[in-house]
Amino acid sequence: MEFELMMDIWDKVDITVVVKTTVGIAILGQLYRWWSNRINAPAYGGIVSFSRRLAFERLMREKGDIWKDSYAKYPMLLIPSRGNWSLVVRGPYVEEINRAGDDVLSFHEAVQDMIQLQYSIGLPAHQHNEYHIQVIRNNLTRHLPAVFPEVHDEVTVALSDALRFQGEEWKEIHFLGWAIPVIARASNRVF
Repeated sequence: MEFELMMDIWDKVDITVVVKTTVGIAILGQLYRWWSNRINAPAYGGIVSFSRRLAFERLMREKGDIWKDSYAKYPMLLIPSRGNWSLVVRGPYVEEINRAGDDVLSFHEAVQDMIQLQYSIGLPAHQHNEYHIQVIRNNLTRHLPAVFPEVHDEVTVALSDALRFQGEEWKEIHFLGWAIPVIARASNRVF
């Protein structure tokens, strides 16, 4: 009896109305999410996901030269990245950001979001052990004067090995190609 009643109701439903209503609710949800999470700063590129992706691809093609005019014009600028927006700040706002506490602006949360820690390592974000932050903050900072000369020597040697400058010529370098080995060599001297 109940099944027949449900089938009678289902027969009377127009599927196009259901689809249109579902799509409309999804669009309204996305607009509300965008509106509630917006930052009142000028944005390079578009404000919706598709235009942000196009702006990001254009920014990568132009190698960052194209947004320098916007950066010079505004003290804060939203720059598109693959998954979200990055806020670039200059001038008086930098000091304000430096004064913000970890409960307002968390570097740890930003890195977790950027590298998607819960997916890349497999740990839920709330179960991540932060002991290494305290080790660096306390032990390494206290012993930094003893370690610094060795790290300086290693960075100097690693940079000369990685960059291989010849004379006084300018040379184009790709940051990740040489920075990661230099950082690894310096970290090996510390730890």
